[in-house]
Amino acid sequence: MTICAVRVELGSIVRWVARQRERVTITDRGHPTAVLIGVPELAELDQAAAERNQPASCPTSRPRARDV
Repeated sequence: MTICAVRVELGSIVRWVARQRERVTITDRGHPTAVLIGVPELAELDQAAAERNQPASCPTSRPRARDV
C-alpha cells in the first residue's frame, strides 16, 4: 500500500489491522518502508524477542574435569 493511499485511508486501515490481525506493508516509490501491525501482534513480537534474549535455564558454571 502506498504512502498516499495510507494517508487518505489511515483511520480505516488502522481499524482493519486491529480487527483482522493482519499486517499492512507501506511502500514509498515501490519500496517497502514500514509495516503497520496491531497492538496484540506487537506484544507477541516483543515477548518472543524477550524470550530469545534470556539465557537458557542451565547452571551458570559446570565443574571442570579436574574438579570432579
